[in-house]
Amino acid sequence: MPRKERTGARTAACLLLLLSSCNSVYKESNKVALAETSSNFNGIHRKSAAVYSGTMEFGANATVRVKFSSGTARFGGRTLRSGCHIIRVRKGGTLDLNTRNLEITLPASSCPDSR
Repeated sequence: MPRKERTGARTAACLLLLLSSCNSVYKESNKVALAETSSNFNGIHRKSAAVYSGTMEFGANATVRVKFSSGTARFGGRTLRSGCHIIRVRKGGTLDLNTRNLEITLPASSCPDSR
């Protein structure tokens, strides 16, 4: 009988392919090797059309834009509702996600609806 794969793990595995060619300031569920930002860091723009559920841990101080269409994200003791948010993260900080259509932009660009 084939082993059922968790959606979050499958999404993270797919995203590893996208992240392999650039420095990242975060890792997902301890599966991605952590790299510090450098002067040539040009940012990451990532989308996941599927449900994304997992913890993202940041490896450097950064300002990021987090946008998602439904679900919630927990960050710094508060719950972020669907929409667009600009957040400042510290090295070692985490973002717990249970979202759909997740989009994360580093470095942060502005949110059109300024939530």
